[in-house]
Amino acid sequence: MYNLEHIEGMLKILKKNVPVTIQLTTNEPIGISYNMDGAEFAYYMAPYMEEDG
Repeated sequence: MYNLEHIEGMLKILKKNVPVTIQLTTNEPIGISYNMDGAEFAYYMAPYMEEDG
């Protein structure tokens, strides 16, 4: 599982016309990257597992 609230917070500052690349692979962190005002941003987030109980 990924914390969607955290991902939304990272992308909230973007303008609607900014392309975002999301990279999903098996057994790797999710990658989110975009270019804004000439600066390249990249975030990597590892999944977490909820505990039962």
